[in-house]
Amino acid sequence: MKIRKILAGMAASAIAMTTLAMVSAPTAASAATTATGHAGISFQANDTWNYRNTFGSDDTTAAFPDKKVGVQGGAYGIDTDANFGDVEINGDGTYTVTMATSGTLKEENAAAVAEDKSSWFADEAKTITREGSKWSILHNFEPKTNDGSETLTKDNLTWEAGKDAGVFNILSVSTDIIVTYNADGDNTAEDLLDKPTYNGKLVEISDLVVDIQGQQFSPEDVVKFSWDPKKDLDESTPGVQNYLTIMLIDKWNKNNTIDPKAFVTAEDGDISVTFTVKGLTVENTDSSSSNADSSSNADSSSTSSTTSSKSTTSTTSKAAGGTASTTGGSTTSSAAASDNTENAPAGAPAGIALALAAVAGAAVVVSRKK
Repeated sequence: MKIRKILAGMAASAIAMTTLAMVSAPTAASAATTATGHAGISFQANDTWNYRNTFGSDDTTAAFPDKKVGVQGGAYGIDTDANFGDVEINGDGTYTVTMATSGTLKEENAAAVAEDKSSWFADEAKTITREGSKWSILHNFEPKTNDGSETLTKDNLTWEAGKDAGVFNILSVSTDIIVTYNADGDNTAEDLLDKPTYNGKLVEISDLVVDIQGQQFSPEDVVKFSWDPKKDLDESTPGVQNYLTIMLIDKWNKNNTIDPKAFVTAEDGDISVTFTVKGLTVENTDSSSSNADSSSNADSSSTSSTTSSKSTTSTTSKAAGGTASTTGGSTTSSAAASDNTENAPAGAPAGIALALAAVAGAAVVVSRKK
């Protein structure tokens, strides 16, 4: 009887140990630091001075991540619900951001009012506003009478297109992801060639395609980046800490990735920018995670639906001090499963089977001795 009790205790212990092994089976820890944030299109058009400012801009009247556009430097008003397709960034991957090239004015710009630069009212009597009037990157719209009279009224008002703009002053993909540039902040030609790093790893952009109303543009040379030289140097690391910005067109600094003459040709349309980023998923080199590093795949890929973009270089608009920037859409990401994670569930049942076999063998031996 004592032997049987001992045998029962051995069996219970074996099962408990294997159950514990199942519960505490190690899973592969994340072996990478992944940058997350948002991206979108920012811009400033010459002549119309329509703009969307960059993230962190001093002028927030129309700035990423808000889906706003300032018209005629903000003097004509703000489109507070502009059609931007901004994207969520989740580490390395391929993303697309978009924006519509036209919209309608929704409200007066309070900043322009404060500076006495507002042209929100269309008539001298200040009874007709620009609310509901159209804006376009290509040109602004001005109030005209449609009955030949000199007096403008709500009943005889027509919005007519003004002079066409010719180029972008700024066109960029802006993000709110903090990176470091090893520049000295002087904004010299040499500094503008500097590239961003994230957690000490170089951030690279490839497969970049800009589509402007059906016309496609690719990099003429290398992909350019931009940062704001007015930002203070980061005290903990040498260089300029700022937001990751892909500079597509920069008329002011001649810091162009694509043909600086690339521009819209019609009032209505869309702009999209597709790009692949590498360097935002950085493997953890800490020795404590070396086992996870060896068994997990740090590469991840993500795709995005339509979106828009944003830029780190900010420029001041002509009428009410606007700058350029933009935002993006949504992405999904997937990471390859770790070998440890895949094999862990299979290992535990195998251990249980071996333990039960051992218990059964012991039972046979005891019964024979009996």
